[in-house]
Amino acid sequence: NNTYIKIQNSIVIDGNLIVETQGSFVQVDDSGTFTVNPGGSSSVIKQTANLNDWYEYTYWSSPVVGETVEDAFPDTPSNRRFWYNAQNFLDQTKEVGNNNFEIEGQDDIDDNGDDWQIATGVMEAGLGYAATYSQFAPYPGVIGTASFSGVFNTGDIIVSVYKNDLESNDNNWNLIGNPYPSAIDADLFLLENAFIDQNVPVNPSLGVSDGAIFFWSQNEQPSRTNNGNENINFAQSDYAIINSVIQVAGGDGLIPDRIIPSGQAFFIVYNHDAPELDAVGSIKRNQVKFTNSMRLADTTSNSQFFKSPNNEE
Repeated sequence: NNTYIKIQNSIVIDGNLIVETQGSFVQVDDSGTFTVNPGGSSSVIKQTANLNDWYEYTYWSSPVVGETVEDAFPDTPSNRRFWYNAQNFLDQTKEVGNNNFEIEGQDDIDDNGDDWQIATGVMEAGLGYAATYSQFAPYPGVIGTASFSGVFNTGDIIVSVYKNDLESNDNNWNLIGNPYPSAIDADLFLLENAFIDQNVPVNPSLGVSDGAIFFWSQNEQPSRTNNGNENINFAQSDYAIINSVIQVAGGDGLIPDRIIPSGQAFFIVYNHDAPELDAVGSIKRNQVKFTNSMRLADTTSNSQFFKSPNNEE
């Protein structure tokens, strides 16, 4: 914890390698391999913020190969582990105050509510997941833990992202995540993936007019007047944001560094004007690329996590 290991080429594990929540493990060369011999093990352990209630979500990504949502989040009810199906997102109408009356326009809410789907099985590298913690923990002030066991991800990680061109005025949201057991540089990530929209409109009250990387940093209580597909919904203004020039705090008040922590999932928007690799009907696909060159090997870059245990009001 609070330190790092940097390996130029390959690593072989005969004992037990454990990377704690603020530790980092970096492999440099793309040709380097990661081998766990019989009797050995490797794992990454991440902590949430102090959770105030059972319904508070954390956005996760797996830094290892082959981990399942069931094993990573054993204390989470099976109906509270989700992945985000960007192919299903379409925002052609909006509500005002969650009144169930639709008018023309966009509210960043999927019109028919089939974008969030129950997650089961193996966690895909580079994909984002959302999970609560145990319903029976002694809230408030609980710190949740997720343990990811397996071979550490290294080298190029490719993940598909999507947009639906049936509507040209909505935001093409995708939930992806850092696939490595180390933080990555947000600027190098955005430079590599130029089709990500860096001018996504956000709530002017946040003090910024656009965003590119969105971390869930929930602080407000869910409300019946917040738009969404449930009777009670979270506030969209609780996202912490990185764009091309500045960073803005979310609901928890933590201003993000220009890094993406290990185990951290986040939303990006596939720019409507960007090209696609292929298409099925109105659904267009591209690929986000994570590389070893984005990874950070130091004692401080992995100190944040959203929601972060280092920031609690």
